[in-house]
Amino acid sequence: MDIGRRNFLAVTGGITTTFVAGCSGLGSSAEDPSFEVRELLQSDAALVSIDNNGNSFSATIQNTGNSGQIAVALFWQMEESAIEPEGVTSGTDGFLRERINKVYFDADERRTVELTAQPPDDAIGYQFLAQAATYGANIQNTGGKGRAAVEFTYNEPMIGIETTEEDTLYIESEATKNIEFDQVIETNSQWNIEVQPVNSE
Repeated sequence: MDIGRRNFLAVTGGITTTFVAGCSGLGSSAEDPSFEVRELLQSDAALVSIDNNGNSFSATIQNTGNSGQIAVALFWQMEESAIEPEGVTSGTDGFLRERINKVYFDADERRTVELTAQPPDDAIGYQFLAQAATYGANIQNTGGKGRAAVEFTYNEPMIGIETTEEDTLYIESEATKNIEFDQVIETNSQWNIEVQPVNSE
């Protein structure tokens, strides 16, 4: 089947980040942990080129962010006037998503990702989209050793809800550790990471 190559869309940035640093509160002793988000981290993707050979479709992708997962999606264009999807999780009447693959990239790594797929008989073109799929933070403990409760929160504008994922992390006194959440979210989502000491009660 002779299927046309469409202009690719590089989905980069566009996500506003905020964070709230946790602390042990008033009246705490010098031995209590005191956590702070020092840096927010995320992978990010730029599409360099796309190609196909028969039923093998490939995209060369550069990770322009921190090391982590990149979500790569292959779409079929079903209509000439179809509106392009904004991200790997979105879709339109004129673009049919084949699937999403998550691939780990080191920071600044460039590689080619190949997908094998059978285009629909009435497809007139194809398109790749790629975007960040790892979000994280460097968390510093300036107090005593202890466990940090970490929340990764992001909104989903298309369906109007907010989602929170939780994890815990043990950090020695005066040490900094990294935590990551592997998640594909909408490109227009706002996300934040909050941290506070685990309640010992």
